[in-house]
Amino acid sequence: MVTALKSEAFEKFVKFIKRQPRPLRVNIGRASSNTFLTTLTDQFRSAYVLRIGATPFQLGLVNSMGGTAGATIALPAGWLADRQGIRKMFLLATPVMALGSLLFAISFDWTVTIPAMFLTLLATQLLQIACPMVCGSYLKNEERATGKQL
Repeated sequence: MVTALKSEAFEKFVKFIKRQPRPLRVNIGRASSNTFLTTLTDQFRSAYVLRIGATPFQLGLVNSMGGTAGATIALPAGWLADRQGIRKMFLLATPVMALGSLLFAISFDWTVTIPAMFLTLLATQLLQIACPMVCGSYLKNEERATGKQL
């Protein structure tokens, strides 16, 4: 019975994805991959920053600065997305995210994680803008909750 329910749920999922327009499928794939990979690495970020020399206070400082930067960037990022469009936001955010991740990877000292955190959160804000715009444009009213959760 459980296997039958899983099979039916998977079949409904596949049908849902197949009937969506290509831009929405691309956005769902991008957002799902980004969420998976970010969640996979974020849980180790604090341990990593401590390992390269930060004290718990300094770690809290880095996290607070990152949170403040992310909140500060949200409004101008939305304005920029309205003016430049979703595609340009993706093209801007992807290399910014890569640079932030690279800085984290090559950090030899905890202070290098400050710009890495800033760049990563900037890119995250830029990427998160697109999903509501794409979902709102392509999903039917009765499918919006499902699409946004994917």
